[in-house]
Amino acid sequence: MILYRITQEALNNIEKHAGATKTVLRLIRRKGRMCLSIRDNGRGFLPSAARAGTKRKDGFGLANIRERAGFAGGTLEIKSAPGRGTQLLISIPMKSV
Repeated sequence: MILYRITQEALNNIEKHAGATKTVLRLIRRKGRMCLSIRDNGRGFLPSAARAGTKRKDGFGLANIRERAGFAGGTLEIKSAPGRGTQLLISIPMKSV
């Protein structure tokens, strides 16, 4: 359920903010963890703003994803740059899935 909600939030964020024309999702089981990659070709952003927990005027978005992953003992890594799209890498222990 956690990965479903994270995916739902990420796709909603892409729709609202990224201006992407392509999104790729990959789910892999690796060393006792479920690893989810969500990548888009949208406008991108500076990940340092997301790590700082900056709240956008229209919601918490990435902060919610980070919180959900953390509650499950997982992690969120954000790779992005303006004009280069975004990739979210979420890793959750199998026992939490």
